[in-house]
Amino acid sequence: MLAEKMSNDVEQAKTSTDKQPYRMGFGPSGFSDRHIGPSQDDVREMVKYLGKGSLQAVIDAVIPSTVKTKSPLYLSHFPRALSEFEAIERIKGIASKNKVARSFIGMGYYDTITPPVIQRNILENPGWYTQ
Repeated sequence: MLAEKMSNDVEQAKTSTDKQPYRMGFGPSGFSDRHIGPSQDDVREMVKYLGKGSLQAVIDAVIPSTVKTKSPLYLSHFPRALSEFEAIERIKGIASKNKVARSFIGMGYYDTITPPVIQRNILENPGWYTQ
């Protein structure tokens, strides 16, 4: 049902002639729209479905007061949202600082013996590094 709704939204966005930002990632604001939370219509629908008067009422019902922060979050000091291209370029810049290192596991540690049970069940067990 959700896939059908998304497909309909995509078709509607493609054929839309109004000047509103596209919801499904077409156009300049699409990247952040796809990745930053639900739309106002989605929020209203969720709140109505849950029988609450507001999103704050839903949050108050779900999150214990002992874990909520007492002061408001100030997000205004963050820069504007990046476009998809800008985000990819920034990530590439960060990734370019990585150093490719060689793994020496099992390549001749001297004066050590790794018991076979450790080697098989820890070092060679893909369950430790693929989950």
